Amino acid sequence: STQSTWGGLQAKMAAQQTLTEYLLLPKGYTFSVFDNNDESFYPRIEHLWVAVPIAVLLTLLRKFVFESLIFRKIGQHFGLKNTPRKQPEQIQALVAAFKKNPRGVPENKLEQLCKDTGKSEREIERWWRQTKAFGKPPKLQKFEEASWRCFFYASSFLWGCYVCINSAYFYDTELLWVSLPFHHVTDAVYYYYVTELGLYFSLVVSQFFDIRRKDFAQMFVHHIVTILLVVLSWWANLQRIGTLVFFYHDMADIFLEVAKLLMYIRYKNLSTVFFVIFAVTFIISRLGFYPIHVVANTFFVGPEIIDAGFPSANVFRALLLALIMLHMLWAWTIGVMAYKLMTQGEITGDERSDDDDESDDEDDAPAGKQGKKKN
Repeated sequence: STQSTWGGLQAKMAAQQTLTEYLLLPKGYTFSVFDNNDESFYPRIEHLWVAVPIAVLLTLLRKFVFESLIFRKIGQHFGLKNTPRKQPEQIQALVAAFKKNPRGVPENKLEQLCKDTGKSEREIERWWRQTKAFGKPPKLQKFEEASWRCFFYASSFLWGCYVCINSAYFYDTELLWVSLPFHHVTDAVYYYYVTELGLYFSLVVSQFFDIRRKDFAQMFVHHIVTILLVVLSWWANLQRIGTLVFFYHDMADIFLEVAKLLMYIRYKNLSTVFFVIFAVTFIISRLGFYPIHVVANTFFVGPEIIDAGFPSANVFRALLLALIMLHMLWAWTIGVMAYKLMTQGEITGDERSDDDDESDDEDDAPAGKQGKKKN
């Protein structure tokens, strides 16, 4: 019978599985059954090597085209400068007080500092700001980096919308598993994959040269986990799930970068609006749709359709859970910023950054704009 014939074929294929096929594919399948031709295209690990030159290309485009020729001019148009910060005069009494209270001038010591130094309150506050800003990168550099991230995340998200909206599995998640591993890869998905992988390759390297952030370790772990997810999902033909991971991760980052750009050019109220949009989008996409639509699906829906206990699927689930843990850490940071917004009426910087203090460039503001907060 047909059933016995298919059962015998499965047994023969299972016996012939290599170690790699055992780790990556459902039981009973070998790579030999995937025949790439004009009508069908199945993923191979060698298809991802193109992500390396893409990473190099993205890095060069970022540094020598977008940041240098486009975003820098936009930042300069808004009065941002790229000049090194000067170290203020080293006054012993102020230096000693600053070491004890680097965040701001202690009000109970301000009058005594004025007497000890012969300076006015305004001069001391200005000295404090200049000392805090000394050695930090200028706002123009931050503006350029945030502009690049905003541009790429927006471009990637729009491409992800095109991929997902035109994919049946976006609406019916059972199709993430039906007929696995015989999932053909479209050109749109392939370009989506190698471009995202190229980006994360470039981010792993550029993170050591970009502005240092407080969440450096978390971001590094996030990039490594994402690269492993991309490679594993492609190699094991779980790319349908991978596209959903990309889609839900890119949408919130756009609003965060826009909020930071507006903060750098002193549109404080509008920056706050975009931060709120970012926070809501982050919670909905990364702690809502992602765990329910993607992660839970791999635990509860997949095993009902196929034998989803093969090793690569288990590792894949563990990596998806690792991303949720990182999302929860960042959600805490967002909560801290939201608390500041409610109690102080504004957000003074990005809690993830050592360098996003809004007052850093106050003394470098263009004439007529110093100290003002735009709507």
